[in-house]
Amino acid sequence: MGKKDLEFYMSTNWIIKEPIDMELKEYLMLDYFQKIEKDLENKKLYPVFSELSLHLANLQTLLKQNQTLDTKRKLSSIDDEFTLYDLVSERIPELSDEKYENLREILVKVLPQFKKQFDAFKSLWTKVYDSIDIKIIKKNRFKNNLGFFYFNFNGVLYIFEYKNRKYKNIVTTKLNLIHKSEDIESKPQLIIQDYISNNKKLTDCSIFEVHIEKDFPLEETIIPIIKRKILSYLTQTKNLTSVVSKLNSI
Repeated sequence: MGKKDLEFYMSTNWIIKEPIDMELKEYLMLDYFQKIEKDLENKKLYPVFSELSLHLANLQTLLKQNQTLDTKRKLSSIDDEFTLYDLVSERIPELSDEKYENLREILVKVLPQFKKQFDAFKSLWTKVYDSIDIKIIKKNRFKNNLGFFYFNFNGVLYIFEYKNRKYKNIVTTKLNLIHKSEDIESKPQLIIQDYISNNKKLTDCSIFEVHIEKDFPLEETIIPIIKRKILSYLTQTKNLTSVVSKLNSI
C-alpha cells in the first residue's frame, strides 16, 4: 500500500471554477470519465470509487442545497476512504443571476451522467463484495480493534494485520501486511501465533479466513473490499457512499 497522499483525477471545485460554461464543463467531465472508465475496464475500484462518490455527493449537494461538499484531507492509501467527519460543506461563491442559472443548467445535465458512472462502479463493487467469503476462525468477543485475515491469491499466501480506530461513531481500518509467501502449504494460523507471541499487545485477536472466487486486481479491488467486509462484520459505520444514498432519497 502506498503511503503518499493520492491525487484526484479531477479537482472537486471543477464545477464552480470560472468560467462557468456548459461546453467547458462537459469537456472536463468527459475527460474525467475517460480516465475512470479505464479503471472500470481493468476492474480497479479504489481509489477512484472514493473520488467518484465525493464528486457525485458534491454535485447533489450543490444542486439541492446550494452548497459545495469537499474533504478535509486527501486519501493516504489506495484502500483508504472518506468518513462523514472528513467532509465539509460551504456556500457557493457569489454569482450573477446569469452565471447562477448557467450553473443550475450544467448541474441538471451532468448529474445524471455522474450517477450513471457511480452505478457502474457500484455494480462492480457489489459483484466483488459478493464473490468474497470471510470465515471467522477465532473471535475475540470483547475487543474488535485488532485482528488478522489471510487468503491465497494466484499461488501466494497473504496475511494482514488490521487495526480498527474509532472516532466518535465512525470506525476506520488500517492494514499491515505481515506475511507474503508462495508457500501456500504454510499454516497461516501458526504464522499469526508466532507474530502475536512477539507482540504482547496483540493477545486474543480475531482471525479471519478469506476465500476469493473471482480474479480481480489485488491492491485496487480485492484488499479494499476484504477490509470493508470484515469491518462490516465487526461493526456498522457510515462512509461517503452512505452520504450519496441519503442525498438520493431527499
